[in-house]
Amino acid sequence: MSEYRLVVTTILGLEELLKREIEELIPSSQVSVSIGGRIEVACKNLPSCIKTIIDKSRLAEHVYLQVWRYCGEISPEQLSSIFAPAIEKIKEFMWRGVKFAVKSEHTDDFRVSSLEISKIIGELIEKRYHYLDPVVSLDFPDLVFYVFISSKRAELSIQLTKYRPLHERGYRIYVHPSVLNPIVANALLYLCDCRSLLDPFTGSGTIPIEADELDLKVGFDVNIKHVIGAKKNAKAAGSLADFMVADVRFPPLRPGVFDAIVSNPPYGLREKPVGGLRRVYDGLFCLASSVLKRNGIICIVTVRRRLVKQLAEKYGFNITRSIKIYQGGLTSYIFRLCRNLF
Repeated sequence: MSEYRLVVTTILGLEELLKREIEELIPSSQVSVSIGGRIEVACKNLPSCIKTIIDKSRLAEHVYLQVWRYCGEISPEQLSSIFAPAIEKIKEFMWRGVKFAVKSEHTDDFRVSSLEISKIIGELIEKRYHYLDPVVSLDFPDLVFYVFISSKRAELSIQLTKYRPLHERGYRIYVHPSVLNPIVANALLYLCDCRSLLDPFTGSGTIPIEADELDLKVGFDVNIKHVIGAKKNAKAAGSLADFMVADVRFPPLRPGVFDAIVSNPPYGLREKPVGGLRRVYDGLFCLASSVLKRNGIICIVTVRRRLVKQLAEKYGFNITRSIKIYQGGLTSYIFRLCRNLF
């Protein structure tokens, strides 16, 4: 087992944050950033390492046990020959009648479809272990083999989170039309490092609910339907977050209360915000100028990069961190902003 390492995936763009999180969770591990929203983790006690990541990571999506990797030029015609040693490596994981599936991903520079890659690797496994009568099962596999290929790299791993990605939460009773992935919510929380927060576009309550360890977490939304849904989700999660109905432009809050505003403001793509997009974002920065403590910060995710930069300058905030991420088919940006105190 000592020759294997873990591959941990996250949302594309958050690899460095995931690396830092895993290094904090497992100080003895050696963590390196790979490509395509993936990091590699090498540690002495793999079973303990796996348990820690699955139980405690807030930024991980899936965990894989890497059994083989190859570095070098790869062409589509070489797939079968290059993966032959990889198929030998999985012998100890196979048993008679095992049901398996092959999941594949590739970078844009490798011009073979994921479906074709999975088919080739699946046939190699069936042929090599025919005496065990392995069965391809896409619905309820015992083993899920994960193949990752670029023009200069190939990997074969076993998926350890095959039935449920780590971002899925059992408290999702109410689902907002533009629901925020909890991994993104936790990336925002990781960057702000605060003890109290306000989410003025709370939707279904993901950010305040995920901020379970904070002393004070408050969310509000202009839509009462979302607030009722957020309260249901908080109750299901056992969260002490508070939610109320309010408009970001007219907040019923005292000044200087919060360490941070952490939010996923509307993008104006699927639905138009009440009051118009610019007024709503202007209201967000005006709110921050009022309710944040002197050294308070704003941490948001949005596609409206230019608008954020304009309003940051208008209200005296500096962008201290910007991260481009890819989620839900969109290129978004995480911004961390601090008040300009000079």
